[in-house]
Amino acid sequence: MNDKLFVIGIGGTGMRCLESFVHLCAMGLFDGQEIDILTIDTDTGNGNKDRTENLIALYNDIKSSASNQQGGVATRDSFFTAKLNLYKFATDYSGNRVSYRNLANISDDDHDNQDLADLFLDKETVQNFNLSHGYRAQTHLGSMLMYNGIVEAARNAYTKGEDKILPQEKALKDFVEKLLAAGSGARVFIFGSVFGGTGASSIPVVPRALNEAVRIISDKTNTLNPEVVKFGASLLTDYFKFPAPDQAQKQSEKVVADSRNFALNSQAALDFYRKDPTVKAYYRRLYHIGWPQLMRKDISDGKLLTGGGDQKNPCHVVELMSAMAAYDFFTNPELPVNTNADNMPCFYRTVEQTDDGRFLNFSAESFYKPEGSVNPFMEKIAQMFSLSNLVLVSHDASHALNTSNKYYGIRGLIQRLKEGVKHEVPFVKIDPVHLAKVEAYLRQFAFRFSDNGRGEFVPGWLYQLRYSVDGGRFIFRNDAFIGSSSQYNNMVMTPGNIFDGENTNKNWDGGSKQYNNFIDSIKNDISVNTSVGGTTEMDQFLSFLYSGIRKAHKFSN
Repeated sequence: MNDKLFVIGIGGTGMRCLESFVHLCAMGLFDGQEIDILTIDTDTGNGNKDRTENLIALYNDIKSSASNQQGGVATRDSFFTAKLNLYKFATDYSGNRVSYRNLANISDDDHDNQDLADLFLDKETVQNFNLSHGYRAQTHLGSMLMYNGIVEAARNAYTKGEDKILPQEKALKDFVEKLLAAGSGARVFIFGSVFGGTGASSIPVVPRALNEAVRIISDKTNTLNPEVVKFGASLLTDYFKFPAPDQAQKQSEKVVADSRNFALNSQAALDFYRKDPTVKAYYRRLYHIGWPQLMRKDISDGKLLTGGGDQKNPCHVVELMSAMAAYDFFTNPELPVNTNADNMPCFYRTVEQTDDGRFLNFSAESFYKPEGSVNPFMEKIAQMFSLSNLVLVSHDASHALNTSNKYYGIRGLIQRLKEGVKHEVPFVKIDPVHLAKVEAYLRQFAFRFSDNGRGEFVPGWLYQLRYSVDGGRFIFRNDAFIGSSSQYNNMVMTPGNIFDGENTNKNWDGGSKQYNNFIDSIKNDISVNTSVGGTTEMDQFLSFLYSGIRKAHKFSN
């Protein structure tokens, strides 16, 4: 990967796809890469947006140190190898800009503009609903407003001083300047859904809007030439549902998305993208990702939310599929310009069903099928899974309560490495607060308990993906995923026992003595890997754990 990588997450679903992408970075799938990430939403307080942006902040805290720049540097052959730069952009729908009618400054006596708006937008609903929670499946309105929101922010960033522009305008300006600097070496991947509002509205217009933003900010000296800048996107169709809004909510909110229309929304959006000249001109590759209608889950938990901080939908396996689409796009050596967009080749992949046809079985190859025998995705996700078991289970860090146990968490792992060895052990000077950041990440990656008495079990990203396939299979053996304190206790000594079937030989050796065998093995290999590229003791420690876990799984170097 010699090109400069850019990622854009749009809307609630786009944020959850971006969340999966960040976990891929933490696994180490993007060695040596510096990746610029732009989040775009109208709903500034959206719970999924906050969760993803907080995850990136935690990721960067792990890579930082007191003596090093925020977010550290790109490394390789380790965990958390990519350097991530986050830019947060949100359209401004506050104050007197809360609805389209306000935004367009349409008054009751402005008959010409009112008549024009009425031709395309219902006056009582679409022109008057609160835009701050997104475009609510009103893509005809959303595309226009998103394009103009980006262009307006670029104009403000260009004409006003840095001390006078809004934070989101500066973020857009900084991201655009990174695109400018990358020039013909830029690869841009966009995450968004096609069944809702913000993502479906934005996918066809964002490349053109960014092109105009580049032209404005460069004082008309540059553009994003689609023949050299490579754009890709995931087109994610509907995969969840929620109850239909009642009349009272429709009356209050004006416009509320109805999941019964999601399939129709997806069909209309995809048909539009197939014909749209901007999509044809800019995008090198589009990844259509879907989910069986009969397997859609109700995610409402009894509440129908239009957005806001309470909208924290659980993670789903199709979001990981979308993130792996970005990996495919970024690692593909050739992405030719679409010289004949009306006759593009199509490639497809399906997932096998269970014998009764009710569920899907996902293997590592369902997400990424390499040309050779080595599947980097399978190896990387397995290594992070084993690391989470090692820290959260074997060293009891599945809760974040203060504990005096010297074997708690990663500092307990380091304590075990020190015992019985005569040579000096590196990594002992890492600040415990810094180590706690890694533990916090692993709890978000895998799971946590609400207290150290094995209270409420709270699934993290990986476990939520497993639950989203219900009675199907998700990469690893089913009993590798715990859900109770009794299962937790049984896994203490077997953190690397995660594979079944044809990959059983990749489980750690040692049976019930897996943990002790692993500790004894890496004690003998304690060293600092100078090729990792990192500058902090944390970089070296993560590389050391990565190497040890990789060896225990018998993955080739």
